[in-house]
Amino acid sequence: MLEQKAKEIEAFWGTLDPQFINEQNIAEAKRAANDFENFKKAFNKNICSLCGKPLKTFSTTEPPCLHWLLRPKKVKKQHIKKVLEHFGYERTEAYVRWVANIEKPFLNINDLKEEQNPKALFQHSVVYKHIKWSFSCVPSDLAGHSGKQPPHFHFQMSLDERPFFKFSDFHAPFNDHDLFMLALKYKTNIPKKFIAGPGAGLQALTDEETLASLVKNGLKASANEDDADFHMNTLLVASEGGSIDGEEVHAAILRAQEKGVPVAAELGEIEGHMTTILEKNIPHVEISKRSETKRSGMKTEKTT
Repeated sequence: MLEQKAKEIEAFWGTLDPQFINEQNIAEAKRAANDFENFKKAFNKNICSLCGKPLKTFSTTEPPCLHWLLRPKKVKKQHIKKVLEHFGYERTEAYVRWVANIEKPFLNINDLKEEQNPKALFQHSVVYKHIKWSFSCVPSDLAGHSGKQPPHFHFQMSLDERPFFKFSDFHAPFNDHDLFMLALKYKTNIPKKFIAGPGAGLQALTDEETLASLVKNGLKASANEDDADFHMNTLLVASEGGSIDGEEVHAAILRAQEKGVPVAAELGEIEGHMTTILEKNIPHVEISKRSETKRSGMKTEKTT
């Protein structure tokens, strides 16, 4: 299924001008940033930017809305199923990422590849206040368990660390847009780099280019190091045949302190090669995982 979609995507991609692709990428990044700002303004006023109603609103006479994932009063499991069926994977996942990043950028989203099941297409968890949403899909899910189910993913929602909606409660179907994106991400040979947008999680911070871009474009330094969400180390190496003036470095540190920005933001003005990396072992969300065990010939699912 995905292989055929991938061929169609590659054929279409080959007809596009590289400059046009670049322009579209820039326009899309700006649109996403603008949409997130509008989303955040509405959310901070307790209004859903999708349906225009208060976030506490829930009615079975209205179409499903993604803000039901915040579990307004009277929302039950069957209503979460309707949300997943109506919006699919991509839109559901994007919504909870945006919600999480309003509270605490990056750290509320654990999408670190090194902590995922290596066999999974995706496996990550997102936290906002007392709510934890988790997504999982392995190849057998995408194959619909040998055609017995439609291609699907699994979803878990926990409240105060207690599962409210379990992975095993539903086979959430992928819609056409989901399948297009899965084919693009995992099956095409098109050169691509997924940019850290408003829904970026911890994985984005492991990318040197992304981290450098964040430093350059407004990342703020904490006045108290103990209160910082995460710590970065910056290495500045002189260009070949050159040297680095210690007074310049000291001046850059003072400027950074005055402006309230990371030191790396000012060190970038000094000629040389700079590398910024994220310190390991920062506190972060644990990925909720599915595991299967056999008991008396039956498969049961455990979640952690």
